[in-house]
Amino acid sequence: IEPNKKFVVDHISGPFYLGTVLFDDVDGGTQVTMVWTFRDQPVFDKIKDIVAEGNEGNFDRLGEVVRESLAS
Repeated sequence: IEPNKKFVVDHISGPFYLGTVLFDDVDGGTQVTMVWTFRDQPVFDKIKDIVAEGNEGNFDRLGEVVRESLAS
């Protein structure tokens, strides 16, 4: 973990992947970049749609937390 910059998750149970989330200052806001690197391509091919939907949900929840913290 790099505070205010990056965190990395090593998902050690299946499906196996390394997840990296980066936070960068861009035009007075924060750009969030998420990268998941899967160990096995065939596994990723089977679950990529689920992963994309899950990440949309993650961004939705992050947006809610940010809005709530700005409102208080």
